[in-house]
Amino acid sequence: MYCFFSFKLRDYSFVYSFFAFFVFKTKKQAAILAAGFKGEKEVLKLLSTLPKGYFVIPDATLFIGHKTAQIDYIVIGKSGVFVIETKNLNGIISGSIDSKTLLKTKTIKSGDTYNKQIYNPVLQLSTHMKLISELFCSNNIGLEIFGCVYFSHPKAINNIKGKRQNISIFTSSQSGAKLLVSQILRCKEYELNKKQIQKIKSLVFSHCK
Repeated sequence: MYCFFSFKLRDYSFVYSFFAFFVFKTKKQAAILAAGFKGEKEVLKLLSTLPKGYFVIPDATLFIGHKTAQIDYIVIGKSGVFVIETKNLNGIISGSIDSKTLLKTKTIKSGDTYNKQIYNPVLQLSTHMKLISELFCSNNIGLEIFGCVYFSHPKAINNIKGKRQNISIFTSSQSGAKLLVSQILRCKEYELNKKQIQKIKSLVFSHCK
């Protein structure tokens, strides 16, 4: 009995260590999720300043055929359809706009720099735009999609090199909030009427969950 009990104590010490590690990881993940939620909430507040006639669909899960996409924001209005990807990242975001990953460089309290590879949100955005384009084409709607990546953290700095057609990148620290709204309002590619806007909105909503 004693040997069995001593084994259990050692076993429990492993469980406690694992539990402590799990709690640490869970808290870290919760902090990341909270930061992301805060960033998206701020963007929603920003998009709510768009004038009457613009419709904002937040956190849209889009189902088209066998494909699924979780899209931060879809904006529909007289100037067209805009897909917005938000990232609440602290640091300098650098790399090529066509690369699979980008480099996030952050300076920590000690003064040292911390580097982390992140998936390129421009590619993620491009996938979402392509999916909505397929939906429009299959319903005889000849409309280009415009995309925006918005880094909402006040300490984010955009250092991404290159360009992609119909995609713009904005950061909160570089007057991105005003530029994002301005980009939507000043787009002159289309002048959609109420009937066209309603048709597009109904189509998108019919494929959202």
